[in-house]
Amino acid sequence: MRKITNTFNWTAVISAVLFSLCFVQCAKDDTEDNPTPTNPVDPKTRFVADWNCSEVSRRDPPAGQFQVHMLNGTGDSLVMENCYAVGFANKAKLIVYGDSLKFAPTNQQIANGIFLLNGKGKLINSSTIKMTYVIDDGNPIKDTVDATFTK
Repeated sequence: MRKITNTFNWTAVISAVLFSLCFVQCAKDDTEDNPTPTNPVDPKTRFVADWNCSEVSRRDPPAGQFQVHMLNGTGDSLVMENCYAVGFANKAKLIVYGDSLKFAPTNQQIANGIFLLNGKGKLINSSTIKMTYVIDDGNPIKDTVDATFTK
């Protein structure tokens, strides 16, 4: 006759305990009662600086390098001083959207008899902006300019 005995399976018990410990360790932590709010970074701050500008005109010989100041404006706008090397007293307005810039409004008078008809650009990295804009300076052919700004 066979003797019936209770056998205890230690392997099953140890496996169950280890599984429980792993399950508890992977549980999501409780969230804080008062989480700290995050302040989004204003995208304009990446543009506000003194930049060296190198323009290549599609109409005229290349201009020398000159400096441009980008200043913080109201809302989502910036102010560029010395656009097209017309002097720091002359300003152009830009709108920032993400990593891109657009001159707005169109047909801005940036100096006496010089109008910035339109233009746009993009932040390439933290130290480079590439822009293209069209200038009406009274010549029969408008000046399309490709500009690289570096700091």
